[in-house]
Amino acid sequence: MTDRLDVILESECTDADIASVTEVFETAGIPAEIRGAYVRESYRLLPWVVIIGGGYAAWTFIKAALQAAGDEAGRDGWRALMRLVADLREARKGSRAPEGTVSIRTYDPPLEIPLQPDLPEMAYRQLLEIEAPQAPLSGILMWDGEAGVWRDAWARTSRCDYPDCHEWATQGRVNRPTATTAVRREFCDAHAKAADAADPRAWA
Repeated sequence: MTDRLDVILESECTDADIASVTEVFETAGIPAEIRGAYVRESYRLLPWVVIIGGGYAAWTFIKAALQAAGDEAGRDGWRALMRLVADLREARKGSRAPEGTVSIRTYDPPLEIPLQPDLPEMAYRQLLEIEAPQAPLSGILMWDGEAGVWRDAWARTSRCDYPDCHEWATQGRVNRPTATTAVRREFCDAHAKAADAADPRAWA
């Protein structure tokens, strides 16, 4: 782990794009390495991306960097993040690519957190209060504006795959019955534990 955030832009970005994003982080006082490394293939010009913590960053490392840039001795890290996202979107307006997304990505655990342009202050505040954000179904943590909470993007979209269980699925599991076969199923919390314990009914 380095002492700098790893910030990834689309691989087709220009030197001017990198310079604009670099200036945003320097102004915010957040050490970061900016690079165009997000590879996509399309005959069309795709929207730009800014992925914060795109290397092997953990949430605690990203959160600490934001809190260090916050007001009142780090207590307002959420304000620093809100300003950062707004400034990044403004900086990317000069890009030749269409309007894109700003997101946080961690690998401990693997997780992406899209930061939509219309997020309210409450969303930023709640996000920085989460000790260990996770989305075990989809790997994407989304803001649910109606409920006013961050939740797994696939939450309450499918039922548990364990026989005769009608609870909502909350976790995904992969079983490899052979060297060339992989089976994914989604379980509620209780039956995810059963699958982890090699309960044969989980994979029947």
